[in-house]
Amino acid sequence: MQNNATRILWVSRHMPSDRQKNELADIFDDYEIVIYDTSNKTIRNAKHLVQLMKERDCDEIVPVIPRAIRAKLVNQEDVKPLFAETIKLGRSNSRPKYRHQRFYRIVQEMKRIRLT
Repeated sequence: MQNNATRILWVSRHMPSDRQKNELADIFDDYEIVIYDTSNKTIRNAKHLVQLMKERDCDEIVPVIPRAIRAKLVNQEDVKPLFAETIKLGRSNSRPKYRHQRFYRIVQEMKRIRLT
């Protein structure tokens, strides 16, 4: 990788799939994935994610995080996270099986209001 590669912080307990890596290659000419494995770590809040990006010198972030943290992260200045959209294929060995569909950006979190 060259020095001008886009550094992507991958925040998940799962490693990126080949399908996800291929799509990232389509989005970014040159990229490097920086893994932050959350299997035994807790993401405290959106500021924690921004701090992780700065510490690891990352330009982008692909987080698998709770909706409440996602809403706060989307509102951070200079951070426009990529999110992976997946579809559930069923179960394999009693575990859910998913397939990556696409990445998307949320540029503004919508506020949901319960009606009943």
